[in-house]
Amino acid sequence: PSLWRVSLCLSADTRGKGWGARALEHGCALAHRHGYGALLATIHSNNIASLKTFAACGFHPLTAAQAVQIGAPLAESGFVHTLRSNPTTRTSPL
Repeated sequence: PSLWRVSLCLSADTRGKGWGARALEHGCALAHRHGYGALLATIHSNNIASLKTFAACGFHPLTAAQAVQIGAPLAESGFVHTLRSNPTTRTSPL
């Protein structure tokens, strides 16, 4: 598939220690090896730590128009879609 969804959930005692970023980077590397076109995450807009983690791993926020363009459902109120395109193949749904 050209668009894959990604999500992270960490227990409270592991947060703030870099495990989320490491897990996300590992997942992105696996997806890359399997030929993904782009990864899509939907994050609650109040979850600043998650937004920062995804941004540090190469994800960027999508506008509603961009989400529609790639076939993603519109983000529910209070949520943000973020996207990471495949940097090697330059495959991007946008």
